[in-house]
Amino acid sequence: MNIAYLLESTEIYGGVQIVLRQAEALARRGHRVTVVSPAAAPDWFALSRARFERSSFAESPALREAGIRVATFWTTVPPALEGAIGPVFHLCQGYEGEIAHYRNFLGEIERIYRAPTHKLAISATQAARLEMLGFGPATDVGQAFDAAGFFPGPERPAADPPIVLVVGPFEAEFKGIEIALRGLALARKRGTRFHLRRISYSPCSEAERNIG
Repeated sequence: MNIAYLLESTEIYGGVQIVLRQAEALARRGHRVTVVSPAAAPDWFALSRARFERSSFAESPALREAGIRVATFWTTVPPALEGAIGPVFHLCQGYEGEIAHYRNFLGEIERIYRAPTHKLAISATQAARLEMLGFGPATDVGQAFDAAGFFPGPERPAADPPIVLVVGPFEAEFKGIEIALRGLALARKRGTRFHLRRISYSPCSEAERNIG
């Protein structure tokens, strides 16, 4: 099959990596797969089987030739449907209508989720959520993620004070980072001793710093 993925951004996000890994997995099965994006090819992920085409969606040769198109974000659904000669899939890693950042676009997002696409969810929970919202049916295709690199390290002496690791961008409210930090601030106020380590792809903001 000739498959094209529509990728809005190639920045170093987990959701982008899932798209790239999915494209590679399909290419390994013998399909002709192209990832199309108006952004530059990611320099942090090497595609070995799938092709990458930097192009606007409207002018993409790969999209014109694709028998199957896969939209990967709500803004990529309309161009995926435009002129499609075969089925259009919508890969859903989350529902953007529940993200505060897109609240002003809720009506448009709901309209797009009701478009005639085949919904693909990365978990049974996500599939059930889409169906509950009236955007189903959705098929759970699982995660295209290699977990082999994540495993317990060797045992170490207990740290004193214990180290608490909080990973994720503060700015994405659905990640729950602010909730975690406010809980830790409350624990510290009550006398709990710990050392906090934060990992994020964005610098510490004033709002985060003010939590203490």
